[in-house]
Amino acid sequence: SFGGMKKRREGMPIQTTVEELIMSYS
Repeated sequence: SFGGMKKRREGMPIQTTVEELIMSYS
């Protein structure tokens, strides 16, 4: 879900990246 990453990337890029990774592997 790259869309969510782009949206939340403004606040916390690292946190979003980790979240996206977990979601991708989930």
